[in-house]
Amino acid sequence: ICADKTGVLTRNKMQLAKIFDGDTLTDVENEPINEKTALVLKLAAACSTLNNDSTEDAIKKACLAYNSMSEKDIESFFPKLAVIPFDSERKTMTVITMINEKPFAIIKGAPEIVVPNCVGCNSDVILKLNDELANEAFRIVAIAMRPLDNIPANPNPVDIEHSLTFVGLLGLYDPPRDNVIEDIRTCEQAGIKTVMITGDNLITASSIARRIGILKDGDKAVTGEELSEMSDE
Repeated sequence: ICADKTGVLTRNKMQLAKIFDGDTLTDVENEPINEKTALVLKLAAACSTLNNDSTEDAIKKACLAYNSMSEKDIESFFPKLAVIPFDSERKTMTVITMINEKPFAIIKGAPEIVVPNCVGCNSDVILKLNDELANEAFRIVAIAMRPLDNIPANPNPVDIEHSLTFVGLLGLYDPPRDNVIEDIRTCEQAGIKTVMITGDNLITASSIARRIGILKDGDKAVTGEELSEMSDE
């Protein structure tokens, strides 16, 4: 059985649990957030399309809850002037907005893509933390930003998504469905192998698969790139 992870093996109810603001890692479910951490969350919510995506919904809900904001507050603080949509090749999206009457690009995406395009930060430390959180089965989202000289008429990622200032990381999790571990074990006893398919980072995916009994010693996790390079045989 080849099963999609989100909504099949997990509940598709993403929740925000961790925020790294460049200095401090905060467990938002158990610790108060400071002004810098709150800003990471506000910028992440500003760089969202709010289109019923589980990750973006979780970011929006957390911003509304922890910052005591409304959706109109987010829109008024960071008016969207243009959007470069997310795509699976870039693994990022960008929103052009105004902050203190100056145009800025806010970028949200995979840390392994966003962080190397940041300047003035310790990318090795940030990516190490990213791997540590991924090993705990968190889906990690990186936030960065960049001031612009003007509002671009036709913004494109080549011109904008580089020379960024690192803002922070968000760690989200999607709990497994009730009984999924038992169901996978039942399949295994019946001679059926369950394969999990996901767009998550390989480390995060492996951690989740191990937790629910799909990935065991001797089993292999492969990326989409590795899979496409394999022959049919």
